[in-house]
Amino acid sequence: MIIIFVSECEKKARKTTFQILDNFAERIGRSTWKTRMTMEGLKSVKILLSKKATRNTSVACHRVLGYTNTRLLWIVGNKRKFNRYGIIPTNITGTESIGITDNDWHYLELIKVLTAIAALFHDWGKAWNAFQSMLKDNTHTDYIRHEYVSLILWAAFVRERTAVEWMSALRDSKKLNENCIFEWLNTFSSESSPFDFLPDPISKTIGWLIISHHLLPDPPKDDAFQYIEATTLLNQIKPHHGYMKKIQDRPLLEFPIGLPCGPAWLKQASKWAKRGLEQLEVLQLKTDTLNSLLRPIAHTARLAVMVGDHLSSFKEEKQDRHIENNPEKQLWAKSIGRSDNKSPVLLEEHLLGVTKEALAFCHFFPYMENKLACVESPDSIEKRATGDFAWQDKATDYIRGKIKEVGPDSCGFFGVNMASTGTGKTFGNAKIMHAVQGGMLRYTLALGLRTLTLQSGDEYRE
Repeated sequence: MIIIFVSECEKKARKTTFQILDNFAERIGRSTWKTRMTMEGLKSVKILLSKKATRNTSVACHRVLGYTNTRLLWIVGNKRKFNRYGIIPTNITGTESIGITDNDWHYLELIKVLTAIAALFHDWGKAWNAFQSMLKDNTHTDYIRHEYVSLILWAAFVRERTAVEWMSALRDSKKLNENCIFEWLNTFSSESSPFDFLPDPISKTIGWLIISHHLLPDPPKDDAFQYIEATTLLNQIKPHHGYMKKIQDRPLLEFPIGLPCGPAWLKQASKWAKRGLEQLEVLQLKTDTLNSLLRPIAHTARLAVMVGDHLSSFKEEKQDRHIENNPEKQLWAKSIGRSDNKSPVLLEEHLLGVTKEALAFCHFFPYMENKLACVESPDSIEKRATGDFAWQDKATDYIRGKIKEVGPDSCGFFGVNMASTGTGKTFGNAKIMHAVQGGMLRYTLALGLRTLTLQSGDEYRE
């Protein structure tokens, strides 16, 4: 087979790489070699390069296929010098090369608005006096999960107003009227659902993001949900669906220190409420249309909020903080601890940190759709099977033909692999997914047993 080596090495690694490749191939350029070589010889070259590789080493190996095609076999050293096809960039620009018209995520801005507002409100329930007492004294558990209390506070803020009304109030508020929220709490009945007071799909979606940023509702078997439209489904969520921890001696919803809505928080809330109003005006979505979009938008935004919460908490744990004066008059996001004098973070800082991380993650959604790393047509996948394994290629050819008929992006794929034990289901699934994805291979294999997971991983690795 004909092999081409391309070197992008720097400093001393350049001289070392040249010495190795000059012994096996003819140099056809300043940093390019070509030769005929067997697979065993190619393995020897890779071993030698790997042994001498440093952080300045970067060598790509291409195999010539036919008259017009080449395939990247491997890269030794720094893979960032090449793209996934082994191509070197000719120029680098710092400008945005993808315009708005090239982005088909039409509701990405709406997802960001919902994510930002939900992140700003998602831990308001931690301002509850009972929760703060638990953090400071470590003497009892929380009676109701903080996300359900946050949902009640969100309903108290919305107070059955339309999306335009509560967004306008949030945009124009230089100081949040906490008294109105607390007065509404006095009239709230524990038998009611907070979602009953969220009249529009936008506020309901934000309420869902708040209550589900840790756990999904877990209703008892005799209290199963009626699977109807999303907005009606949310109204069925009750505190005993996994959010009530201790029923007896539960204190009232009191907030003597107030709510975590300082100037920095209000600035972000005003900013995203303004963008929300702009989106409502631009999209001009009717209520029925919003209800139909509720599930995919909520699913995507929930992922961003959860990842943002995780990343922000992880970074906060790495910070070295000390408790300032009068910790009793401040709202904390996590336990202060009795054995040391360090504090993770203030509650308002945590809300702002989660908002920042969640929005940063939202920007990756278009990228994750089709630009994540994948396996490009490995030889083991394209090799035809024989004997008991021949069904793999028959199924793959059939699926590939059907995809050509209907178009690669016109529909999804659902299949049931009923092959018997020992006939290569694990490898057959990889071939099928390779055909479904049009020559690329990236998929998640979820198995119920650890031994099966390890076994499949070993087979794919080989």
